[in-house]
Amino acid sequence: MIIYPIIENIFFVLFAVLCNVLAQISLKKASQVISLDFFNYLTFNALLTNSFVWLGVFLYGISFILTIKIYARFSLSIISPIMMGLIFIAILISSYFVFGEILTFRKFIGISIITLGMYIISK
Repeated sequence: MIIYPIIENIFFVLFAVLCNVLAQISLKKASQVISLDFFNYLTFNALLTNSFVWLGVFLYGISFILTIKIYARFSLSIISPIMMGLIFIAILISSYFVFGEILTFRKFIGISIITLGMYIISK
């Protein structure tokens, strides 16, 4: 059947994007509770024991493995900009809901341009 591989590929792309976005959110959360003085032993210890850091690393790992699988199935010049565009859009939206970041008119214009670019590249 031809439909199954298409659905599987879409699932891999969306899941890789989701893992990447959740990893970034997790690391942002970690940065809110950890001082970033890397020369301080207590800060380094806090970094290694923070569950948000480990969740972010784990999710980046999953995203990395899935991205390799996706790159094997698609043309790099098409799939990479599409995945990056989806990540930008998802980060913008999720940062609004998770961190209360402001959605400005410029950001909406940016999303529109990214979406148009993904459409043009995919055709």
